[in-house]
Amino acid sequence: MPTMMPRILAAGLGVSAVALAAGATYQAAATRRDRRLIPGAGSHVDVGGRTLRVHTTGLAEQPGPTVVFESGMATPLELWAWIQDGVGAFAPTVSYDRAGIGRSAPGPLPRTAERSSDDLAAALDAVGARPPYVLVAHSYGGLLVRHFAERHPEQVAGLVLADVAHPEELVRSQRQRVGLPFVEQYLRDSMWQSTIGMIRLNPYSDRRFRIEGLPEPARRAAKAAFSTRQMWHGSYAEFVAWQTDVNAEVRDAKLPPQCRLYVLTAGATVTGDPVHLQLQEELAQLSDDAVHEIVDGVEHIELVTHQEPAARVVAAVRSVVQAVREQRPLHPADRQSEKDR
Repeated sequence: MPTMMPRILAAGLGVSAVALAAGATYQAAATRRDRRLIPGAGSHVDVGGRTLRVHTTGLAEQPGPTVVFESGMATPLELWAWIQDGVGAFAPTVSYDRAGIGRSAPGPLPRTAERSSDDLAAALDAVGARPPYVLVAHSYGGLLVRHFAERHPEQVAGLVLADVAHPEELVRSQRQRVGLPFVEQYLRDSMWQSTIGMIRLNPYSDRRFRIEGLPEPARRAAKAAFSTRQMWHGSYAEFVAWQTDVNAEVRDAKLPPQCRLYVLTAGATVTGDPVHLQLQEELAQLSDDAVHEIVDGVEHIELVTHQEPAARVVAAVRSVVQAVREQRPLHPADRQSEKDR
């Protein structure tokens, strides 16, 4: 019996290697098929020898300011579908996939806030977007828009921060610190599973990525993006840079003078982590012209992917856009008037 063990092990390894190779082949073919049949919204623009996918609406038709969307970590631009459609009814809009995310080509490492800001500036220039900008961010994207606003103060008239990250949350929130290894494992698992086609074969992937609330065809395009190996390698690169570079780059970032600021906080996030509320209140203090609204009972990702809470984000953007157009401060009364609509 002992003499058979090496043969059995060798046979098992051989079968595993064949299965992995078959999975990788299937993944590559399915990714090519998705790129052909499910291209997603937008088109590709050149940003210095690389391409970023950018989706715009109303750049030539709608009056400014231009509303620019910055996604959270590991999320393609389709997650803005409800909000970009809503805002597009009254303002020009731009959403995009950062380098290595969704359908954008990878960029140089590490993925610092400075490199992300340079990419966004190049993408806005490539599509002919006109400042002033109102920057709308979710989650990790909040760090990046703060950096962009400090780098380009003359171009930024307002920010809408939808349950965004704080540069000190990993230091001050025990819940965030405890959860960090689980986030890393999730990203590593997703890299591995996407390599051999397991993600696209998972019948519950919509729920896994919390995209079941998106409208069609955005949901289908988002699912295709989440199924790619590139998506997870790009997301892991941002996860690493978040800790090594981005938090430090943004920690002391200042907003431009007279910048309107609207902070929305997901109520369920506060329930799970009271420190999160303290951090969100600090973000609202970045400007003397700010509104802070807690969206009760809403989860972090649902704030952008589900229609009803997404409408609250649209209302906040409308308040900031109107204040910019009328060249007046953003008044707390705006919040109530928008909620009553």
